[in-house]
Amino acid sequence: MFGFTLLGTGVSRPTPQRRLTAASVSIDGDRYLLDCPEGIQIALQRHGFGMKIDGILATGQHLENLLGVPGLLTTLD
Repeated sequence: MFGFTLLGTGVSRPTPQRRLTAASVSIDGDRYLLDCPEGIQIALQRHGFGMKIDGILATGQHLENLLGVPGLLTTLD
């Protein structure tokens, strides 16, 4: 089973309606993040995913792609 969800599409400037750019990919029950910006926990909760993450893939070399990792690590299941 495969699933893909956009968690944010606000590029580098979030708004109340649009989070920073990130996506979630599910493959056979495993969940992976494409980018991990600040506040990713809010986007994961909003979509009902919880904090179980099996891996993170940064899609670029900009810092905003990984600034959410420290906060995410403190809230992982």
